[in-house]
Amino acid sequence: MTPSTLKGGVPLVAIRHAPTEWNAAKRLQGRTDVALSMDGIAAAKAWRADRAWDEYRVLASPLKRAQETARLLFPVRDIALDPRLMEMDFGAWEGKSLSDLRATPGAAAEERENLGLDFSAPGGETPRQVQARLQPLLNEIAAEGVPTVVVTHKAVLRALLSLATGWTFLGKPPAKIKPDTAHLFRLDADGKLSVEKMNVSLLATSDSSPHPYPLPAGERGLTEPEAGDGVEGSGSSAPSPQRGEGRGEGRTPRASVRARKPIRLRSFSPHPSHLPAGERESGLDDPRNPFRSRRYASGF
Repeated sequence: MTPSTLKGGVPLVAIRHAPTEWNAAKRLQGRTDVALSMDGIAAAKAWRADRAWDEYRVLASPLKRAQETARLLFPVRDIALDPRLMEMDFGAWEGKSLSDLRATPGAAAEERENLGLDFSAPGGETPRQVQARLQPLLNEIAAEGVPTVVVTHKAVLRALLSLATGWTFLGKPPAKIKPDTAHLFRLDADGKLSVEKMNVSLLATSDSSPHPYPLPAGERGLTEPEAGDGVEGSGSSAPSPQRGEGRGEGRTPRASVRARKPIRLRSFSPHPSHLPAGERESGLDDPRNPFRSRRYASGF
């Protein structure tokens, strides 16, 4: 398969690793090999890969947090590790928070940040250098024509976004990288990157992926009315029952209720309080439960 046989170029899906304890503390991780936290493991287990990616090659950064995320999201796939996908090196700043560094006299954090693509922490790497190591990988993917998923890091995602849009790491980025999402790019024959769509949810809420927290059997019969039931927007002009009318007047006959068609649930997840009594306690502890908090900080 070559880029010319793929309409619009070779698909590239980029995913940030699930959260770590350092993410929660807003500490710069860089090359420090921090594993996923328990919340991070729960988050990655709740993600679902799009079925369109079933035949894509999967690459991951060799750092633990990216490897673990890739193996949780693609449990039966071969994962190839590529050091070019490693996080940007933050040198002497690793383990520290940007807010603390900005408040530290002599750190010159804001002055360094204002360098854009040439920003670097003391002894660290610049975004321009990250792009320089990524581009040969992008060229290889484009030349091979193999749709690819990469599991990587926030600064790497920002470097990819910069390559695709021309953003210089100064001012507001074209898109904010949100948690629990994948980012869709395409590569042309020359390895030039373009954005297809940012922040595509990895949470299983559509028919294309099984929902991680399915409805109990007794709650699957929700219905919606057919046209002509007197519901606003249904195309019927039949009046709704008014306050004070007789009990049976203006109401939908029971036979019509039985004829209603099922709703196709796409984004509904029951709160544990709605579960059958025997399932409530386990439902609250289930890491796939979307009401269990697993958001992580937006730091690197």
